[in-house]
Order: sequence, then C-alpha cells, then structure tokens
Amino acid sequence: MKRKKTVFCTILLLIMIFSVESQSSYSHYSHYISIRHLLTDGYSIDDYWVSERRSVPNSPKLGYTDIENEIIYISGYFGESRVVNIPSEINKKPVVVIWEHSFFESQLEEINIPDSTGFIGESAFSNNFLTSLNIPDSVINIGVWAFQSNLLENVTLSDNILSIGGGAFSYNNIKTINIPDKITEINNATFYNNNLTSITIPNSIKIINTKAFLGNIIKQITIGDNVLIAGDAFEFEFADFYIANDSKAGTYIFNNGKWNIEKEEASDINVETIEKKIICYEDGITIPDYVNSIHNKALSNIIIKKITIGANVVIPKDAFALDFSFYYNRTGMRAGTYLYTSHKGWQYNEPKYELTPEQIEEVLQKLLEN
Repeated sequence: MKRKKTVFCTILLLIMIFSVESQSSYSHYSHYISIRHLLTDGYSIDDYWVSERRSVPNSPKLGYTDIENEIIYISGYFGESRVVNIPSEINKKPVVVIWEHSFFESQLEEINIPDSTGFIGESAFSNNFLTSLNIPDSVINIGVWAFQSNLLENVTLSDNILSIGGGAFSYNNIKTINIPDKITEINNATFYNNNLTSITIPNSIKIINTKAFLGNIIKQITIGDNVLIAGDAFEFEFADFYIANDSKAGTYIFNNGKWNIEKEEASDINVETIEKKIICYEDGITIPDYVNSIHNKALSNIIIKKITIGANVVIPKDAFALDFSFYYNRTGMRAGTYLYTSHKGWQYNEPKYELTPEQIEEVLQKLLEN
C-alpha cells in the first residue's frame, strides 16, 4: 500500500512538472499583444492571442509574428550585424508594426525601415548607435522612447506622422528637425537633450509639454499664436517671455541674455486669400497684380503710407491701417500708387505711362521723316 502511494505521488509530481514546463513553453512562444493605443481611424487592430513567434528566412535573424494572418509585426532581433534592412513584407504579408523593444540595445549603427511600416513601438530602437534616420511617409505613430539614447544627428520624419511619443528622440545629437504639420502636440521630453539651436513650430501645434526641448541651446524659435507651453519646455525661460507677449506668433531670438521678438515686416505677412506673399519695399508696399482680394486685418497692424495696387482688389474695411480701404473704394478701386500724409490723408497718383527706348526711337524717327 505504501509503495502504491509513493508511485501515485511520483506520477502526480511529474504531471505537475510537465504542466509547468508546458505553460512556460507556451508563454515563451506565445505573445499576448495589445496595440489598442496604436489605432487610427483607417486601421483597426484589437487584442489577439498570437501563438507563434518565428524567424524570417534568409534574414538578419528577425523575429516576427502574424496578426490575424493578415499583417506582420517585427518582435525582435537576434543577430549580430550592426546594419539591418527590415523587409517590407514577409510571406507576402506587409510588415506594418515594429514592436516594443524589438531592437533595444542591439548595437545597431544603421537601420532601414520599410515604407510598409505604420507603427514604431515603445523603445523599439533605443540604446543603439544610429547616427542618421529616415522615417518613411507610411509611418503615422512613433512610440515613447522609440529612438532614445542613440547618436542621431540627421533625422527625416514622415510627413504623415500624427503622434510622436514622449522621449522618442531624447538623448541624441540632432542638430535640425522638421516637425510634421499633422502633429498637434509635442509630448514630454520628445527632443530632450539634443543639439538643436533653432526650431520652427508648425501652426498645427497647440501644446508643447514639459521638457519637450529642454537640454538644447535653442536661441531662435518660430512659433504660431496661442500655443500652450509648459514652463520647462525650453531653456532660457522662453515660455514666460512668450506668455508675457500675449502668446503672439513670430520669430523669437535669444541674445545677450534675453528674448526678443523680431519686428514683423510686411513682406512676411501672408495674404490669406492667396498662397503667395506680398512684396514690400522700404518706402511702401506693392501688391502684385495676381492679388484679387486681401483678408480682413491682414495688414491692419502695420503703418504703410505708400501703397501700389492693381484695380478692383477686394479690400475689407479693416485690411489696412489709416482707412486705406475706404479711400481706395471711394476712388473707384483704381490701379495706381496711393500716398498718405498726415495733413492731406490719402492721395491718388495716376499710373505713369512710360515709353520704352524702342518706342522713343520710333517716335523720333517719325519726327525726322516729317
């Protein structure tokens, strides 16, 4: 009886060990993924159990997984090469996702991301030795810390990116960056501790979060109006100065220990009803012939006392200072040059008709013949 009990206990123990090993093995080869936070309106991926992690044949040891047998996500890198070309498809299925930590601390010096990629996950390429990077236009989302702690100097971003995660490009050597104009918010520490000296913030940006550009010696910032900026988003207390200037759009320069906003010249003011710029001279402004209307308040904050303009340009009441639109409309919207003086107000000068040298020579010739 005692022997039977011992055999029973041994069998039970083996079953328990086998069960534990099986669960461990399943846990190793299976991967529960949730990419709900990567969803976009045009693409829907929910939570799935994915039961195989495989290696790409004839590749630099890339691990990958199918999602619903439709798309591929890269799940890891197991090679030693420091230059990796990620394929755009595997088994005739597009590589859409580069998953979290896929190339983390892989000693990479160069990476080529295919134009099938839509999502780059958290810390996917962090802690490597990348010096340059081209994000293809297919990419719409970059996860937090995705390229943190590399040696990046040159970065080209996809024009279609909708979101860049916090810290994504922190601790690099980036000197210049063009931020895509589809992004509405710059997250925490996105470009923290780089080598940026100037930055243009696109008009799409509404919020710049804490430490977004901290750790850079940025002394020139071009920015739109009414952007919400965290107090420590930039060095040199830029946020305080921007707010003190009513969060006005413009180019801000840091010099001799203080910020200044560049004086806005008429040549830099867009006429909103056309996609071209007006031409400005020191003694006045010339509105090109292709302009047929000027947006309300387009030039109302600038004192212009000489305006050359074409005929029949639609000018709202508040488009210019000094009631120019009222005088222009009253004179029949005629082409010509308009001059303003403090004692006479606006005056209209008829356009001068000037003969070309060829025409003058022709007139003289006719006079001599007579």
